[in-house]
Amino acid sequence: MRKLILLAIIIPFASFGQINVVENKPKEIIGKIAPLGDVLIECSKTGNTYTFIYRDIKFTSLTDYESFSFRDIDNAFESLYSLIIKGLKEKRTDTVTIELPEGEGVIFLNFIKSFGVASLQIAHAPYKEHNIIKYSTYLSKNKVKKLFGKI
Repeated sequence: MRKLILLAIIIPFASFGQINVVENKPKEIIGKIAPLGDVLIECSKTGNTYTFIYRDIKFTSLTDYESFSFRDIDNAFESLYSLIIKGLKEKRTDTVTIELPEGEGVIFLNFIKSFGVASLQIAHAPYKEHNIIKYSTYLSKNKVKKLFGKI
């Protein structure tokens, strides 16, 4: 009988221990590219984490949004911006691969040059196998500056 009473007392406390309240941190929008209000790509910051949400342009008939995030450790956000701007200034035509931490996959910075104008397309493989790749819209140097909140 004692064991039954003890069990009846312990069970309610154990069930409350499984639920944790998470504090919601405010989201600060750093920059976004949204012609006519239709968001193509957006950069936001929550705490120490930067998140890029972009519309996958692989499919024209579907509106599919994808995202990737990383923490700003060792000034990673500014390093990414500097890498992109340097590539656009040099008018590179190659791809830079960046592995994201914490299982977020891999991003590919595809630099292209068309009619003498350098552009960037961010490709994102959410899984390390690279079998599914999502693509952002093409970004000019001014759009990159706007996205990173420099304009």
